[in-house]
Amino acid sequence: MKSCQTFVFIICLFLTVSSASAIEYNLIIDPEFEFFHPGYALYFYETDKEITIQIQMANNDGFEWCAYSMPLRVYGTGDLSSVTWVEAGGTVEPSIVRVNGFEMGGGIWITMNAIYSWSWDGNLPDTMNHTVVSCIGSSGTGWLPEMDQLTTYLEFHLKVALNDGDTGSVCIDSVGEVSDSRYDWLFSVPQNFGGPYCFPFATSACGDANLDGGINILDVVYIINYKYKAGPPPLQMELGDVNHDGDINILDVVYIINYKYKGGPAPNCPTPPVK
Repeated sequence: MKSCQTFVFIICLFLTVSSASAIEYNLIIDPEFEFFHPGYALYFYETDKEITIQIQMANNDGFEWCAYSMPLRVYGTGDLSSVTWVEAGGTVEPSIVRVNGFEMGGGIWITMNAIYSWSWDGNLPDTMNHTVVSCIGSSGTGWLPEMDQLTTYLEFHLKVALNDGDTGSVCIDSVGEVSDSRYDWLFSVPQNFGGPYCFPFATSACGDANLDGGINILDVVYIINYKYKAGPPPLQMELGDVNHDGDINILDVVYIINYKYKGGPAPNCPTPPVK
């Protein structure tokens, strides 16, 4: 059904939508980047990899939405206080990409399709806003009620770096106010973003061959069992190559012993391969 013809009426509609239906949301990262960390007995996302947080939405309101303004805040928890935003072809903010009809010229948002950002520098928290208008005049379809399946419309491209053994989460939530009140959240209550959506990241210490969260004699035994007694390989192979010579052998065993018990140099593992 056609919900509006003017922006004024759009906003009025936002304020009167029935609570019987709502816009749906989901945020995901490709599970390819998940790994199980035995030291914490939890799943985490990998650090030092370019990942994409996908913002999925579905129009289950029964209305043809002609506009919205959606401010989102990205923040860190634990040891994670910053990210590196990765250029991925987005306009205005290269790390924010609009897809599946929400992009510039995508056919859904014709009159206005803007990305605004506040402190989008990777030093968390960072805040952005997507403001769109359509259905005015003869062009622009708006967000149709039949678009009721969760679909990725926005992508955040980033990398996370942590020190060895550190953990922390990247979280995204809606915000009621941003630094310019013209771009406050305009989906009406009870539209529920459902946040915060948090994605935990962890890095393992170089030399922690058994991934138990520490570097000790157990890692020495683990490498010996792997190399000379047909034991299981390190769950992250590069963590056993502590002397960075491209192999795991008795030299790595000696290196760990010297480091832990004789004041030797710190382990120097290779960088994990990029997926």
